[in-house]
Amino acid sequence: MHQESKPSPRTRKLVVTGDAAIDWLQWKCQVRQDEGEQNWLAGPVFKMVPRPGGSLLLAKMVEAATSAQVIGQEVKDLSDVSSEDVLHSMAEVGVFSLSNLDKDQGELVYRVEKFEGYSGPRSCVLSPLTISRDIDEVDIVVLDDSGNGFRDRPEVWPSVLDGESKPLVIVKMNRPLAEGPLWEHLVEENGENLVTVVNANSLRLCGINISRRLSWERTAQDFEWHAYHDPVITQLMRSRYLVVMFGIEGAILCHKDQQTMMNTLYYDPMVMEDDYKDDWPGQMQGLTSAFVSALTARLFQDGMEVIGKGVQDGLAAARRLFLHGYGSPPDEPDYLLKEIFESHQTDPLFTSIDIPSLSEGKGRHWTILDELAGEELEEIAYKLVIEGAVSPMIRVPVASFGELRTVDRTEIESYKSIMNLLDEYLSKRDVTTPLSIAVFGQPGSGKTYGVTQISKSLQPDKIEKLEFNVSQFRSLDDLVNAFHKVQSTGLEGKIPLVFFDEFDCFYGQRKGWLKYFLAPMQDGIFRDGETFHPIGKSIFVFAGGTSHTFEDFFTEYTDENDFNDMEEARHAWEEWDQFCEAKGPDFVSRLRGYVNIMGINPANKTDRCYMIRRAMILRSILRAKAGHIFDKDGKALINPGVIRALIKVRRYKHGVRSMEAVIDMSLLSDRQEFEPAALPPKDQLYLHVDADHFLELVLEDE
Repeated sequence: MHQESKPSPRTRKLVVTGDAAIDWLQWKCQVRQDEGEQNWLAGPVFKMVPRPGGSLLLAKMVEAATSAQVIGQEVKDLSDVSSEDVLHSMAEVGVFSLSNLDKDQGELVYRVEKFEGYSGPRSCVLSPLTISRDIDEVDIVVLDDSGNGFRDRPEVWPSVLDGESKPLVIVKMNRPLAEGPLWEHLVEENGENLVTVVNANSLRLCGINISRRLSWERTAQDFEWHAYHDPVITQLMRSRYLVVMFGIEGAILCHKDQQTMMNTLYYDPMVMEDDYKDDWPGQMQGLTSAFVSALTARLFQDGMEVIGKGVQDGLAAARRLFLHGYGSPPDEPDYLLKEIFESHQTDPLFTSIDIPSLSEGKGRHWTILDELAGEELEEIAYKLVIEGAVSPMIRVPVASFGELRTVDRTEIESYKSIMNLLDEYLSKRDVTTPLSIAVFGQPGSGKTYGVTQISKSLQPDKIEKLEFNVSQFRSLDDLVNAFHKVQSTGLEGKIPLVFFDEFDCFYGQRKGWLKYFLAPMQDGIFRDGETFHPIGKSIFVFAGGTSHTFEDFFTEYTDENDFNDMEEARHAWEEWDQFCEAKGPDFVSRLRGYVNIMGINPANKTDRCYMIRRAMILRSILRAKAGHIFDKDGKALINPGVIRALIKVRRYKHGVRSMEAVIDMSLLSDRQEFEPAALPPKDQLYLHVDADHFLELVLEDE
């Protein structure tokens, strides 16, 4: 009896199309001109190669990421295609160290040194390419909508977009966002199966004010606010999922379930947006294409339910592309597709957290640390001491400034703001007036240390640190002498980093020194007798002594309703009058930024993060003073009871200085591990902590 054969299963397929481009890469070659050779070899000599760009590159990457059949636009020989037919881009490629880290200096890669621009048709109107063959049944359609004509030409769109199968559509979109016939067609016909990927910088160029390089919490909450109020994001949210990339360090995944918007932040805890590029020189093309391709591969394999994992895959792929660049000399520069989409044990950990909605009322004080810590705060602190911030268990964002590490959101944002100010100031050549910033905190909180680390992380060879304790000045001559030292340092080719400690001390009146800093801050000059002297390019850091926060130093009162009663109001207005008499408002107007340092003691009864701050500082102190107790993997060999006491003791009497003193007084020089027996005697501990409480914590579990 004849048995009817079953039809063979359909081969799963993807279509990739959109705005195509050809990317020309040029790089300088070293050519020796021997006698008798042609003169053009005298140089400089460049080589050039065409590589797929736009939707052509996206198709290559999707094919490499999925190992599936990809139907795309066909160009047989890139070098034979005129810019009249396909957009050409030009980029100059250079040879860079793999990273700025010492261990990577010997490894070289090609990356983009300079983007030169584009070449297109004389008519200035591009004609999109058609796909090699059109079919009605595919699993995923991936579109590169770069705003170069494809979105306006329905005749070149895949016919499956008009069919009944409703495949998953992933669109990589550039400005103008959420506009044009293609967008309207996709959201009307395929909105429930549509994933839109955009870059955060495209949103910013649309006027959406999302902060950059401050903190992941600030970025997330800025986006959350605009998601509810900005019409561009409202339009983009007509797709089932919206993915917003923040460099190659993070992304936000948005999903609207009926009327509820759910936003999830995916991030690398070790870096903020664009921080990665500080240590990895050069630039790269194709980063968003690598992200979309890895996302596509995950959805192709496991379906829409794992889109979050796809976002993490995409970030890892984009990071690998930047890492590997276009390969290494002497080979010609090209994309290393296998390496881009092959996971590696050294890949960074991308973690995630749901962003609280505006209705939850967490406001500006929401922190990932609070969200993640819960009952595990103490455990996280212990891991930070032992393993450092690179521990895969640490999901809390960590900011690094030289040797300084911090996880406190307020400190991170303040330090990042200061770093951005310093970076901008140091990059200017013709500056003649100082940059003035202020730092506040409890004694021993590390005010000087933090700003020093930021400055030296930017230009370590140019910065020269000078410190003056203003409370020890007895006359204006002392201040004039200090400015002469600043001037001399500048004349030696250095940039003075000048700390005026306790600048807010008494001198004839409360905060009496402020008025004498006004001319140097504003005009970059100081007076000695009848002569005026230029100060030159320098950084003034005013470290508070009597004021422990900026708010303590400067509070402007404008309304009687700010006070509980008339007596409180009278006292406040007297304080304000004295501040104005001391030229306090004029001084503040010359500042360009400030930092409130939290310190290692609890700021108040609700401060739950002091243990984390202590852990970060403790590890750095141990590294500097007892490096021999760390093993080859960087783990600190320290007794759990000792860690507990150092982390949980109620208070360090003199802040960081007391923590340093406890380590200094411990007998560690001949020990490979920090054991309780190495701690100083009880009567010595009393100098810096509550010794009874400290030793109780050491013995708590014994």
